[in-house]
Amino acid sequence: MRRLREEVQLLTASNKQLQIQLADTEQQKDEQLTQKDEQLTQKDEQLTQKDEQLTQKDEQLTQARQEIQRLTSANRNLTASLQQLRLDQGTKDAQLRQERQEKQCLVEANQRL
Repeated sequence: MRRLREEVQLLTASNKQLQIQLADTEQQKDEQLTQKDEQLTQKDEQLTQKDEQLTQKDEQLTQARQEIQRLTSANRNLTASLQQLRLDQGTKDAQLRQERQEKQCLVEANQRL
């Protein structure tokens, strides 16, 4: 009977020690999980910041593309206007040459008279 009591006491002490070890292990695991959670939260915040930066860059690129399209369209319009001005100038030059020739002919005709 004494031996049984000693075994019970040993088992009880062993059980208490195991419970303490289990509690320590659970606490360590809990702390590790908390650290991992904090790390993941930081990573998530970093990714969110990167995403915001990429979104801003995308918006800037979109604005730049729109500006390029606007400038390209304006350039086409200016080129067309310049071509029209050149055509108009060519027409005026031709008219002036025609008028000069007509005047020259009149001057020559008047000199002959």
